[in-house]
Amino acid sequence: MRNWHPGPLGFEFVSDTFSYVYSKAMIEALDLIEAQMATGKDPRQTWSSSQRTISPKESLPEPKHCDPAYCVVDKVPGCLNFEKPT
Repeated sequence: MRNWHPGPLGFEFVSDTFSYVYSKAMIEALDLIEAQMATGKDPRQTWSSSQRTISPKESLPEPKHCDPAYCVVDKVPGCLNFEKPT
């Protein structure tokens, strides 16, 4: 029986695929921005970042049940993947 783990080549394939897709998306976004600039429009009007604020820990309610190993933190966690270091 083979191990389920993809190994280094599997991880490399996945990371290469993500980098290709993200690079392609960035190039397409730059083409759209350059096209807007060529017409004299300010791309910041269309391509500005979100105005959504990030909630600090103090504004969040207490969890109903959570393992203190994961819930007692100084700031809101961005990701939990059970791998160290993250």
